Amino acid sequence: MTAVNRCPHTLRAFFLGSASPDVKHALDAANIQLVESHYSRIQDIVLASQTCHILLINQPLALSLMSALTTSDHWMAVAYLNGAAIQEHNIPVFVPRPASSRVTARSEAEFVIGNIFQLARVSPRHTFEIRSKTLGIVGYGSVGIQISSMAEALGMRVVFYDSADVMNYGRAKSTASLSELLEQSDFVTLHVPANTEPMLRERELCQTMRKGSYLIDSSHSRAVDYTALVTALKEGHIAGASVDIPLDSSFRPSLPNLLLSHNVRHATQEVADAVAKDVLADLSLYLDQFNVPLKTAFHEDRGLEQPIPQPTLAK
Repeated sequence: MTAVNRCPHTLRAFFLGSASPDVKHALDAANIQLVESHYSRIQDIVLASQTCHILLINQPLALSLMSALTTSDHWMAVAYLNGAAIQEHNIPVFVPRPASSRVTARSEAEFVIGNIFQLARVSPRHTFEIRSKTLGIVGYGSVGIQISSMAEALGMRVVFYDSADVMNYGRAKSTASLSELLEQSDFVTLHVPANTEPMLRERELCQTMRKGSYLIDSSHSRAVDYTALVTALKEGHIAGASVDIPLDSSFRPSLPNLLLSHNVRHATQEVADAVAKDVLADLSLYLDQFNVPLKTAFHEDRGLEQPIPQPTLAK
């Protein structure tokens, strides 16, 4: 974001949550003064926010606090830096756009590699090194390619299957079919679009996959038949699995050889900062439309003073 010359006064943003150095730098570059909340009582938070013009939210909020904050009409805008709005507002609201794979690929790739290490130690009776094991990657896009590179660096053999004709990286080799990949892989990881139709059903999970192999699914898709996966895990055909699911998923079995996480595949500070900066960039473009951006005039030591005219769109 570039610095914005909106008026002689600096805009003040009331920040709920933790602000990383990158987010603070983005606000400073936009000539927005950060006011962080250090209060716990709702009335104290509301009072402290009244000298600010923008509400920035970077943490889960109780509906009661959100309602108390937004009943005031002095806000110019509300920006959620890490999730969707939890209620309707009568003022402009900015929420994160879906993060591109350019932003999230590295985080998801590290998540998968970390789960490979965990699965190799999931049973105290059967632990092993991952060196020389075969990793099968289903979906060889930006995430799959990064996983491929990391896995090779760890001494793994990499094969991949993709419905498109894609170029291999490093020593990774493509397979002619999904079945061929499943038959030779010690670990299988899925990286397919969210709208992918089921491709790992009972036959693939209980017969085609190598006995004693492991499955990692962080795709948030319908590619895996989870009922069949539970069967394969209970019968021991699949030795272990790691599944990252959306928070609203109903799939929550309790199995000793299943690692279940809830929407943490992209949960890194780097992804959060990139998403937050996109929101702040959208907010800055919106604020640029105003001739007079401040709704209230104030002094640091006296708090809120007399209201001044509402902003009008620049002509």
